[in-house]
Amino acid sequence: MNNIVWVIDHTEIDQSALVLLQEHGYATITNTPSEQDKKSIVGIFVRTYTKIDSELLNDLPELKFILKAGVGLDNIDLGLANSRGLQIYNSPGSNAKSVAEYVVGCIIFSLHKINQQSANLRSGGWRSFDHVGQELCGKIVGVVGLGAVGSEIAKRLTPFEVEILAYDPYISPEIANVLGVKLVGLEDLLKRSDVITIQTPLTMETRGMFNKNLLSLIKDGATVINVSRGELIDEGELIRLSRSGKLNGIVLDVFINEPNIDNGLLSLSDAILTPHIAGFTNEAHQEMALGAVKNLINSKPTKYI
Repeated sequence: MNNIVWVIDHTEIDQSALVLLQEHGYATITNTPSEQDKKSIVGIFVRTYTKIDSELLNDLPELKFILKAGVGLDNIDLGLANSRGLQIYNSPGSNAKSVAEYVVGCIIFSLHKINQQSANLRSGGWRSFDHVGQELCGKIVGVVGLGAVGSEIAKRLTPFEVEILAYDPYISPEIANVLGVKLVGLEDLLKRSDVITIQTPLTMETRGMFNKNLLSLIKDGATVINVSRGELIDEGELIRLSRSGKLNGIVLDVFINEPNIDNGLLSLSDAILTPHIAGFTNEAHQEMALGAVKNLINSKPTKYI
C-alpha cells in the first residue's frame, strides 16, 4: 500500500473521517503497522492522549503530516514536527458549541448547588438550607480566552442578563463589542467576576498561568471553571482555596495528570468534576475528525511555529 494514514486512535475517531480520507486516495490502517508499511505512512491521525514524540516520529521516515481530531496541540512535540517539516491539520472551533453549552450548564448547576442538594437527597435528606443557591441573572462573568469557545460562551450568556468581562490579548475591541463583552486586564477580571471560566490554549506562556499569586486575587465567593487544560492551574492552591471557603464552587473538566485525579479534588463537595467531556458530544466528535481531514484536503495546515 502507498499513501497510508495510520489511524492510531481509531476507537476515538469518527469513521466518517476515514471514509473521506479513502475517497481522496489515502489508505487507512488501524493496527500497529508492519516495518514495510511504516515506509509508506505519510500521515498519522490522533486524538488527545497519544504523544507525538521522537520515539514515534523517528520510526516513520516518510511521514508528511499529522491529523489531530480536536483543537489543542499539546500532545505534539511541535519543535520536532517543525524540524521534520511536518504539516499539522487540526479542527479549530469544532467542539466550541458543545463546550460552551457545558460551561453555561455548569455555571447554573454550580450556582444552584445542585451537586450538594442531590448528594443530600441521596443520603436520605431533603432540601437543605446549608446549600441555598444563587441566580445567574445579574452576576459578572469573566471569560478568560475569547477564541472560538469563549465567543460561543459569551453568546449563550447574553440572555441571562449578566455583565460579561473578558481577557484575551489577541482579541480586538471591535470583536468584543460585537459579542457584547468588555475587555479588561486579567487581574481586574479575577477581582470583579462572580464566575470565572477559563478556555485559553495551553502554550509555553500559559502553562502554570493561574499560580498562587494570581489565584489569590479571585473574588470571595466566586466560581472557577476550567475547560482548557489542567496544566493552566495550580490544582493544589485551588484545593486550598476551596477548603478555606473562599470559593463558591469549582468546575473542572480537565486535570494535570489525566486520567489520574488528585484525591484532594475528589474530596471537595463543592466541586463538579468531569472526565474531559465538555466537548464530548456526537456532533463535536464527528466534526473534530472531519474538520481535520477537510483541512488536509483543502491544504489548510495549522500555523504552529
